[in-house]
Amino acid sequence: MPFLSRLKHAWAVLTGKIVLPKQLEEMKLMAALTQTAAALTALNTAANTLIATNQANAQALAAAQQELASADSDTASQISAVTASITAALPTQETPTA
Repeated sequence: MPFLSRLKHAWAVLTGKIVLPKQLEEMKLMAALTQTAAALTALNTAANTLIATNQANAQALAAAQQELASADSDTASQISAVTASITAALPTQETPTA
Protein backbone atom coordinates (compact mmCIF):
# COMPACT_ATOMS: atom_id res chain seq x y z
CA MET A 1 0.00 0.00 0.00
CA PRO A 2 1.56 3.30 -1.02
CA PHE A 3 2.35 5.83 1.65
CA LEU A 4 -0.44 8.25 0.62
CA SER A 5 -3.03 5.49 0.71
CA ARG A 6 -1.85 4.39 4.15
CA LEU A 7 -1.98 8.01 5.32
CA LYS A 8 -5.54 8.42 4.02
CA HIS A 9 -6.53 5.13 5.64
CA ALA A 10 -4.96 6.17 8.95
CA TRP A 11 -6.76 9.52 8.78
CA ALA A 12 -10.08 7.79 8.09
CA VAL A 13 -9.53 5.53 11.09
CA LEU A 14 -8.61 8.46 13.33
CA THR A 15 -11.64 10.49 12.28
CA GLY A 16 -13.97 7.54 12.77
CA LYS A 17 -14.88 7.11 9.12
CA ILE A 18 -13.44 3.61 9.17
CA VAL A 19 -13.82 1.28 12.12
CA LEU A 20 -11.19 -1.40 12.51
CA PRO A 21 -12.22 -4.89 13.68
CA LYS A 22 -10.48 -4.40 17.03
CA GLN A 23 -12.29 -1.08 17.51
CA LEU A 24 -15.58 -2.75 16.59
CA GLU A 25 -15.01 -5.43 19.24
CA GLU A 26 -14.18 -2.75 21.81
CA MET A 27 -17.34 -0.84 20.86
CA LYS A 28 -19.44 -4.01 21.23
CA LEU A 29 -17.82 -4.71 24.59
CA MET A 30 -18.47 -1.16 25.78
CA ALA A 31 -22.11 -1.41 24.67
CA ALA A 32 -22.47 -4.70 26.55
CA LEU A 33 -20.85 -3.21 29.65
CA THR A 34 -23.14 -0.19 29.45
CA GLN A 35 -26.19 -2.46 29.23
CA THR A 36 -24.91 -4.54 32.14
CA ALA A 37 -24.38 -1.42 34.23
CA ALA A 38 -27.90 -0.23 33.42
CA ALA A 39 -29.34 -3.61 34.41
CA LEU A 40 -27.37 -3.61 37.67
CA THR A 41 -28.59 -0.10 38.43
CA ALA A 42 -32.19 -1.20 37.84
CA LEU A 43 -31.69 -4.24 40.08
CA ASN A 44 -30.17 -2.06 42.79
CA THR A 45 -33.12 0.32 42.61
CA ALA A 46 -35.57 -2.58 42.84
CA ALA A 47 -33.67 -4.08 45.79
CA ASN A 48 -33.67 -0.74 47.62
CA THR A 49 -37.42 -0.44 47.03
CA LEU A 50 -37.98 -3.93 48.43
CA ILE A 51 -35.82 -3.16 51.46
CA ALA A 52 -37.74 0.05 52.16
CA THR A 53 -41.07 -1.78 51.78
CA ASN A 54 -39.94 -4.56 54.11
CA GLN A 55 -38.77 -2.03 56.71
CA ALA A 56 -42.16 -0.29 56.56
CA ASN A 57 -43.92 -3.66 56.87
CA ALA A 58 -41.75 -4.58 59.86
CA GLN A 59 -42.65 -1.31 61.58
CA ALA A 60 -46.36 -1.88 60.88
CA LEU A 61 -46.09 -5.42 62.22
CA ALA A 62 -44.39 -4.22 65.41
CA ALA A 63 -47.14 -1.64 65.93
CA ALA A 64 -49.83 -4.28 65.37
CA GLN A 65 -48.13 -6.63 67.85
CA GLN A 66 -48.10 -3.85 70.45
CA GLU A 67 -51.81 -3.22 69.87
CA LEU A 68 -52.54 -6.94 70.25
CA ALA A 69 -50.53 -7.12 73.47
CA SER A 70 -52.44 -4.14 74.82
CA ALA A 71 -55.78 -5.67 73.79
CA ASP A 72 -54.80 -8.98 75.44
CA SER A 73 -53.90 -7.15 78.63
CA ASP A 74 -57.18 -5.20 78.59
CA THR A 75 -59.17 -8.38 77.96
CA ALA A 76 -57.41 -10.19 80.80
CA SER A 77 -58.16 -7.27 83.14
CA GLN A 78 -61.82 -7.25 82.13
CA ILE A 79 -62.11 -11.02 82.59
CA SER A 80 -60.53 -10.71 86.02
CA ALA A 81 -62.93 -7.91 87.00
CA VAL A 82 -65.99 -9.86 85.78
CA THR A 83 -64.79 -12.99 87.56
CA ALA A 84 -64.30 -11.02 90.78
CA SER A 85 -67.79 -9.49 90.44
CA ILE A 86 -69.42 -12.87 89.86
CA THR A 87 -67.51 -14.39 92.74
CA ALA A 88 -68.56 -11.53 95.02
CA ALA A 89 -72.21 -11.89 93.95
CA LEU A 90 -72.40 -15.60 94.59
CA PRO A 91 -73.44 -16.67 98.04
CA THR A 92 -70.67 -18.14 100.05
CA GLN A 93 -70.94 -21.78 100.80
CA GLU A 94 -70.37 -22.82 104.31
CA THR A 95 -68.10 -25.71 104.78
CA PRO A 96 -69.88 -28.65 106.33
CA THR A 97 -68.73 -29.62 109.77
CA ALA A 98 -68.40 -33.23 110.64
